[in-house]
Amino acid sequence: LVSPTDVRWLLALVAPRLYRSYTRRHAELGLDAATLKRSRAALEKALAPGEHLTRDELSSVLARARVPSTGPALSHLLAHAELEGVICSGAPRGKKATHALLALRAPAARPPLPLEEALAELALRYFQSRGPATVADLAWWAGLTLTEARAGLAAARSRLVPEVVDGETWWRSDSPAAAPAIGRSPRVELLPAFDEYLVAY
Repeated sequence: LVSPTDVRWLLALVAPRLYRSYTRRHAELGLDAATLKRSRAALEKALAPGEHLTRDELSSVLARARVPSTGPALSHLLAHAELEGVICSGAPRGKKATHALLALRAPAARPPLPLEEALAELALRYFQSRGPATVADLAWWAGLTLTEARAGLAAARSRLVPEVVDGETWWRSDSPAAAPAIGRSPRVELLPAFDEYLVAY
């Protein structure tokens, strides 16, 4: 779950690595470039009027376009369309999830950022919300290489404070605004599945 304004620059940052990781599986499933292109066109056409369609409905859309539309192939086609910034989560329909066009769901999304700027922005936000944490924590959480995480940290470090514990450097925000607000109302933190607070810390 991400803010609509951040979705495009985050996708641009993480998608290339994920594309590479899927190459072999796409070949096994017969999802070549032409198939991915047909799939994208079919999804865009079906969702263009502002529709929010379920997985089963999108499966039927792809079947009519003569694109693999069941099992793992369907999952990969939808994931690829998400990484390309074509589709995203739509409004729930009862207990069923839907997909919709990202352009319609997040019309004010910031455009992709230059790589160094995107890494710095992600590193800064990570340490503001999760610090104190290490650069290895950032790499694990964001799915970055250690080299990418270090580059992001280097670009953001002027706004971070280091703390050395047992010879290891931990980073946190230098902004008091990042500290939890204390008031009479309870503070609620919403965590996604597999967040490091649940699986690590």
